[in-house]
Amino acid sequence: MYIPKVINDKVNDWNGNIMDMKEMDYAKLRCTSNQKIVMALQRFYAWDKDIDSIADILLSKEESIVVLTIIRAKELIGYIEKEEKEEISMCTAMREFRAESQKIEKDRGITKTLIKLLKNE
Repeated sequence: MYIPKVINDKVNDWNGNIMDMKEMDYAKLRCTSNQKIVMALQRFYAWDKDIDSIADILLSKEESIVVLTIIRAKELIGYIEKEEKEEISMCTAMREFRAESQKIEKDRGITKTLIKLLKNE
């Protein structure tokens, strides 16, 4: 790419390696936290939506938030942030989140039904 000499000192000219996390060998990473994050991401990208298949994923709260941010699970991030535990079982968190969501939806359904009944009186 041609860069005019006038702005040459204002342009970053460095190379960066781009890696696909789905194909990385996470065991080669030095930081155990990074290893856990990449391993969890690989598992979620290959996930068959069976909650039991992620039963062995244990992450810290911070690691969980990083993983959920990358996979764009915003609703679950809020749930994890409220957790008081420092170690999060992704399987348990998803089960509890699903149960809580279903309860909220059921409550909303009951509320909507009550509103309809009250309007008809």
